[in-house]
Amino acid sequence: MLEILGLFLAVGGIVALARGRGANPVLMAIIAVAGWVLIEYGGMFFVRGRESAFPLMLGAWAWVALVAGFVRFVIGASRPKPDGRWN
Repeated sequence: MLEILGLFLAVGGIVALARGRGANPVLMAIIAVAGWVLIEYGGMFFVRGRESAFPLMLGAWAWVALVAGFVRFVIGASRPKPDGRWN
């Protein structure tokens, strides 16, 4: 339950970043959630055993972090930076 709540919070941050950087926030949210679901639950079909649950969870959260990093550092990097003072 807490993992789902954390996913909602992380995706909300990704959506806010994407909106601010000029990307499609819905597309970025779908990419983050779909990758998380595929790694977290789809990975159980390829790796058997209870000891594989933790590495799959780490991999799913690494995917969400990669999407957030892509939105933060790649999207909008070529746009002009603000040059005025921030008051």
